[in-house]
Amino acid sequence: MKIKEFFWKNILLTLIPLLFFCMYYRSEMQKQTIIENLSKSSKTMKIDILPDELHIHDNQFRVLAYLPEAKQSVLCFGTMKTQAENDLIRKIKQKTQLEVVGDLTVLEIAPNVNQFDSKKFYGQQGIYGQIKITTLKSKTEITNSSLIDNVHQFRFCGLELSDRLPKYLKLYVQSLVFGYKNTDFKEEMDGVQQLGLIHLFSISGMHVYFLIDLILMLASLSYIKREHVQWAMIIGLPFYSIIAGSAVGLIRAILMIEERLIAGKFKLYFTRLDIWSVALMINLLINPMLLLEFGCQLSYGLSLALIYTGNVGNLKRTILLELVSFPIVIYYMYEWHALSLLANLLIIPFFTVVIFPLVLVGFGLSLFNLPGVNLVDYFLMSFDHFTTLISSFPGKITFGKPWIIFVIFMIACGLLYMENAKIKYLFMIVCSSLGMYCIIHFPISGEVTFFDVGQGDSILLREPFNKSVTLIDTGGKPNFFVKQGQKDVYLAPNTSIRYLKSIGINHIDNICLSHQDADHIGDLPSF
Repeated sequence: MKIKEFFWKNILLTLIPLLFFCMYYRSEMQKQTIIENLSKSSKTMKIDILPDELHIHDNQFRVLAYLPEAKQSVLCFGTMKTQAENDLIRKIKQKTQLEVVGDLTVLEIAPNVNQFDSKKFYGQQGIYGQIKITTLKSKTEITNSSLIDNVHQFRFCGLELSDRLPKYLKLYVQSLVFGYKNTDFKEEMDGVQQLGLIHLFSISGMHVYFLIDLILMLASLSYIKREHVQWAMIIGLPFYSIIAGSAVGLIRAILMIEERLIAGKFKLYFTRLDIWSVALMINLLINPMLLLEFGCQLSYGLSLALIYTGNVGNLKRTILLELVSFPIVIYYMYEWHALSLLANLLIIPFFTVVIFPLVLVGFGLSLFNLPGVNLVDYFLMSFDHFTTLISSFPGKITFGKPWIIFVIFMIACGLLYMENAKIKYLFMIVCSSLGMYCIIHFPISGEVTFFDVGQGDSILLREPFNKSVTLIDTGGKPNFFVKQGQKDVYLAPNTSIRYLKSIGINHIDNICLSHQDADHIGDLPSF
């Protein structure tokens, strides 16, 4: 009887999640079918835009908009060709319906191996269509807004206020407080990204815990009952997740805090692992495809590792966390900086204790027009220059893209080593990493690869064991309509260079250029 009960219990535990996933998958495929059916030649459409979702860079814009005709969100992008179109886009200050002419298509698969795949990335978020807007016709402001729309409007007001801040303070406030990252963030925070500290801005949700502690401290000083503050947090935290950009790591942190608060209210006992598990299940019920995202894997992986390493010292914890994050990082980024371990050990505590509080202070000073804002900006600029300097030191390793079985094996060994620090697990990690590195960097066969770089050409010739690597042409984008002062745009970092890094190539022995047209050699400076 017990065997039967055990059998049926496990069958149900397996079938119920599988049933949920099948229902979700069917719903998502229906959304994609609707986009395919609506895909036609250029036509007039109406889209609903929230102002905080609008990204403008020079004369180009990109926005995640709602398409009523398809009853789903789509990615929209275009170029403002006239002053009237420029004014129309830049004056969007509240929820607005735009009438546009454009081409609605299904998101395209990446044309090159290991290139950023927009169809996969946005598909994991339930977005399957894109509109290439050719003409902006008119706009109508929407007055009947929902509660969620009002939260987005509040976020937009915060972003507008932060736009007036000095350069570096603006970047930190927008990324940390509002979860908004523009092109400047990627360019200025290069050192942070190289050192593997980008999780401080988008993955860990660490600043949520700091804000909770700050609110509780202020409430205590103001003699506000702790119970009232906790209920306010339970109600308000879901709305804060929208204000802060709804990154998967942020949602994880908020879910875990909500569980802890609710458990305390109803006097329930949950271990840290229980709280982590329930947060993951809720996240997967909302969107099971999130488990395939880099941010989701790293966020939940590191938070699980933190549970395992709860009682160890800071140095040992940092090393153990690196064991878990290393295989995930190289699988998606193909590179790892040897100084990332030291950077995480020294900079994370400094970031928590100094940088984030300083960002809040700087933002607060600006709201009340108090002095000290420029001083905060100078300090943040110095911190950014320091991380850039450290990242320029030797130590960057182009590992390449490992096999998925290797990644799973490495994570498993890392968690086993945390639970029981036996030398054999560490030995397995080191040996498997060296073996995978050699397999990637010393292939027994050569290759000839043609890159899809648009109109031009780019060809890779690689001899066995990487004896010689030759690139014929680089590809490039003709810049016929670039205005004076605009930065050059290179395509190679997202096409051929990503592929080269994924197969472990960090230098090219020979570059052959056929002729000087921009579509053949325009991307040469990016190599």
